[in-house]
Parts: sequence; C-alpha cells; structure tokens
Amino acid sequence: MHKHKPLNLLPLLLACLPLLASCAPKQQSLPSAWTPQSTPQILPLPSEAKQPTPTPECLPTCSEILQKKLNIMLESLTSATGQE
Repeated sequence: MHKHKPLNLLPLLLACLPLLASCAPKQQSLPSAWTPQSTPQILPLPSEAKQPTPTPECLPTCSEILQKKLNIMLESLTSATGQE
C-alpha cells in the first residue's frame, strides 16, 4: 500500500490568515477630515445661468394662458365649420 505523506498545512494556513482577517468586521468611523464645518458651500448661480423673469403672459402659469388660447382657437374653428 501507498503511504500518504502528511501535508504540511502550516504554509496554507498562513496564506489564508490575511484573507480571514480581512473578513472580520471593522469598526466604522468617519474619516478625520469629515466634520460638519467642512461641508461644501453652495455658491449662488451667476446671473447668466438664471432664468429671466416670466413675461405677463406666463403669469400665473403659462399652461393656463395656453389653454385659454387653445380654447379660443377651437371655438373659432368650430364656429367657422358650422357656418359652411
């Protein structure tokens, strides 16, 4: 019969040790640079990036004015087709 040589498991165990150590839960802590004072500041938009003030046609909302204009056009179309 063949005799099995005992495997030297020590190198294998030593190789697996860093892998097992990396799986251990680590203490979660905030980085030292993170403090409430170091939050970024939000700068105001430059004037060229701002939207212009709405025209009087768009007050209170543009969709209301558009709906009124569409209703007027629809009425004029239905009255024109009714006369023919």
